[in-house]
Amino acid sequence: MAYYRWICTQTGARELYAVPRAFYRRERLARLYTDFWAKSNWLRYFSGLLGEPFRGVSRRYHPELPNNLVNSFNASAVLAEVRAKLSVRIKSDPDVFYLYWARVLRKFGSDICNHLRRHKLDGPGPYALYAYSYGALELLEYAKEAGYFSVLNQIDLSMVELEIVAQERLKWPGWETPLEHICKTNFERLKTEHSRAEWSKANLIVVNSEWSKQALVGDSVPAEKIVVVPLAYEPEPGVTAHVCENVDRPLNILWIGQVNLRKGIPYLIEAAKLLPSVRFTVAGPVFVNENMLKTAPKNTQFIGRVNRAQAHKLYSDADVFVLPTISDGFALTQLEAMAHGLPVIATLRCGKVVTDGVDGLIIPFGDSAMLAGAIAKLDQDRKLISELSRNAPAKAAKFTLEACANAIEAAAHP
Repeated sequence: MAYYRWICTQTGARELYAVPRAFYRRERLARLYTDFWAKSNWLRYFSGLLGEPFRGVSRRYHPELPNNLVNSFNASAVLAEVRAKLSVRIKSDPDVFYLYWARVLRKFGSDICNHLRRHKLDGPGPYALYAYSYGALELLEYAKEAGYFSVLNQIDLSMVELEIVAQERLKWPGWETPLEHICKTNFERLKTEHSRAEWSKANLIVVNSEWSKQALVGDSVPAEKIVVVPLAYEPEPGVTAHVCENVDRPLNILWIGQVNLRKGIPYLIEAAKLLPSVRFTVAGPVFVNENMLKTAPKNTQFIGRVNRAQAHKLYSDADVFVLPTISDGFALTQLEAMAHGLPVIATLRCGKVVTDGVDGLIIPFGDSAMLAGAIAKLDQDRKLISELSRNAPAKAAKFTLEACANAIEAAAHP
């Protein structure tokens, strides 16, 4: 059987370039296309010194991937970021914000197609395309024209997730900021139409959890066209697991991720009110009305966005990680937490990582009392925390780049 050589496309450092790295290790990466690639030491250094929005793009790089296999559009990427930061309309109007980034993604796809037409691929085929949703339509059309097998990674639950958030908005009025408050506007209809066009043109659709597959099937995507491929995770250098043996101090609960309705932040705050002796640390960018966070009890601390070094320190200082999400395609933070030795309390509306009672606890989504009950159970049984903590790193170690590549290639070569 002749294996595909893969053309991978992605914006940002999504999953630390896990998919292209997995194919590169098998000598089957033909090219990686990305929006910004900090290919030189001086570029990473000086862009980091310039502050936002440049600091983020300075980390768009991975030493495992050779520069000769990476094509990027650095000038366009920086210009798009600067425009988004400086434009009052983009920052203040939800429709303008999302439509602007939709245009940026479509331009990214068009630029890749133009580059592929001008610069033919080297080496023998057959070739396959691996692209992410919302920036893939032109790429999928080109792949069909060129005779490539095409794989679309659907990064969210599309309209299903928008409806879920709308339900949460009704349940928790006043929580969302204007940019997070997305009604069923013209943009949402355009987004859904765009998704369905991508789904129809891809040979295969990858999702990262059974929850995501269920949502897409509910949105009329044929089940036989969808394959579940969990995210891959490799601990960064210096990450070591610790056994949580908290005996005589308050339990330290950690949340890392976006602070929004979809992630379930109101439920965490309500649970914290029921557990005054437990400490809660919430790290991540805030996408809700900050006045609502003032309703949190004194045992809850919000520290905002954190960098990688700060995140590692938070994981090391915590006893338990919580993910009371209403909807997540996967939630890579589960694996990060487990790699540090943290048990995870999660719902089933994300990637299936936690084994209940083995390396964490599973709770129903949208239930503050059940979340508080799970935390209280661990608070009262510190030996159970230690047992779950010892099992957690082994679970995280199963989600390898090799397993990711195996799953994709097995689905692409039935």
